[in-house]
Amino acid sequence: MGLLQSAVKSMGRSEWFKKVGPKVVHRMDGFVHRITKGKVLPSTYMMDGLVLTSIGRKSGLERTVPISCFHIDGDLVVIGTNYGQDHHPAWALNLEANPEARVVYKGEEFEVTAHMVTDVDETERIFAHAQERWPAYEVYRERVAKAGRDIKMFRLKR
Repeated sequence: MGLLQSAVKSMGRSEWFKKVGPKVVHRMDGFVHRITKGKVLPSTYMMDGLVLTSIGRKSGLERTVPISCFHIDGDLVVIGTNYGQDHHPAWALNLEANPEARVVYKGEEFEVTAHMVTDVDETERIFAHAQERWPAYEVYRERVAKAGRDIKMFRLKR
């Protein structure tokens, strides 16, 4: 792991990143992804990411957001830690309300159905995998537990 990756992973655990990360990372990823016509997603230089388009549970409109993901057992998996914030990310609530979505992953666009992961053993296995890739997930998990909320996790199946 390079010095930059180590620094960014360390930053991911910080309290200030919880506040700044959701605003800066998603906007930067979305902007660069749009101007490069889907060819570049900056956060993927640190870990895998995809662009998710789901239907807003309140508005009924398409909502597009770049998010981190993991490739596990042939599925893409997304975890709604929301940087350890007290509330769920909107995309997770949208997938819970309407599991049909579209993703762009490594330049390929395809339809998926989101399946919420509820099995405790599977959740632990996925978290262990996620934490290997991005150690801040453990910090996010602790913050979320203090806030008294669960973490929504989905397998995205073609």
